[in-house]
Amino acid sequence: MHDIHDIEPPIPIGMDPIYIQILLGLAVILLVAGMGLLLFFYLKHRKQKKIIADTLLLPPPLPPDQAAIKALDALADLMKTDPRRYYFEISAVLKTFMGKVFDMGAPEMTTREVVSSLSGLNLDRNLTARTRDFFHFAAMVKYAGITPEIKRIHEDHDLVREFIHFTTGGTMDSDSGAETAPVKGISTNNNPATARGEQAGDLLSPGPDDHPSHIGKGH
Repeated sequence: MHDIHDIEPPIPIGMDPIYIQILLGLAVILLVAGMGLLLFFYLKHRKQKKIIADTLLLPPPLPPDQAAIKALDALADLMKTDPRRYYFEISAVLKTFMGKVFDMGAPEMTTREVVSSLSGLNLDRNLTARTRDFFHFAAMVKYAGITPEIKRIHEDHDLVREFIHFTTGGTMDSDSGAETAPVKGISTNNNPATARGEQAGDLLSPGPDDHPSHIGKGH
């Protein structure tokens, strides 16, 4: 009689179930990571499109003359309620406009420096003289406590508006009657301050106390 041997355990065929579980786990991780990556790029692209759309919807900055006129019109209430502050603001509007049109540091200049620089600009002679007088008078109101008459306030308001329009549209030379071209920049002929500017003394020196203009930085 032959010896009876025990039956050997079955030999496993195929992949170990543990490996299958590991592979399934890795597949799930890769799937989640892929979905997260797709979501990231989608949100990033959407944000970029929104930024571009918002940029396109923003209104372009106003030209210097339009910005100055808008700031000038905003001072209407101060003409009666607070004349001193009005002259701080209107002189700042004009200096900021000059800085943009003539590419000069007018907003940081003292009153004396602005008055002196007017002689070097290609402006109508009569307008130059009246603008110089405006800065002299504004300095007296701001720093010497002079109370301006309402008529003078309106005249200065109209003068600043005329100055702004002249630099963009041209006007007639009041002395010669000849038409002058719109101002394009600063000439190289810079004359010293006028005798009237010297007589004004220290009243023309303050400049940093001028209130900043409402005009935004343009091109």
